[in-house]
Amino acid sequence: MTVGFLFNYVSMKDNGIAFEQSSYSEILELAKKENKYVMLYFHFQGCMDCNEMESTVFVSKDVSDFYNENFVSFAVNTSTYEGYEINKVYDIQLQPTFLYLNVDGKVIHKAIGGYGREEFILEGLYAFNPIHGLIRKVTGKHNLYTIKRDSPVRSIVR
Repeated sequence: MTVGFLFNYVSMKDNGIAFEQSSYSEILELAKKENKYVMLYFHFQGCMDCNEMESTVFVSKDVSDFYNENFVSFAVNTSTYEGYEINKVYDIQLQPTFLYLNVDGKVIHKAIGGYGREEFILEGLYAFNPIHGLIRKVTGKHNLYTIKRDSPVRSIVR
């Protein structure tokens, strides 16, 4: 399904996660061109967890480096008409919600709620290996030991 509305931009000053402005069809084209997954950030004005993450987590260097390198990121403000229409496609009930899509537009991971820096990086990692997300849902714990010892990601999540 193609949604031709614009995603709402979340300003991140000079650093932070680079949220793009584009239509839904352009998101997937850009993701294919850059060989990246897509991260959709659903939020609304007045969301306390959203505001907290925007001012602390999204602007931290390790988070922004990880997300900018691996994802085409877009913000969907559900308190606007465009965001409301986009939300009809995904039926997001709680915010913040982060949907991770492959280049074909299929949802491969979903994260709900506010996160700290390390947890948010882990949520992004789960998009690359969804079984880790399943482990977290079943056990209620992040399984850090499944990250290889020599992985550069391991130093980020310590």
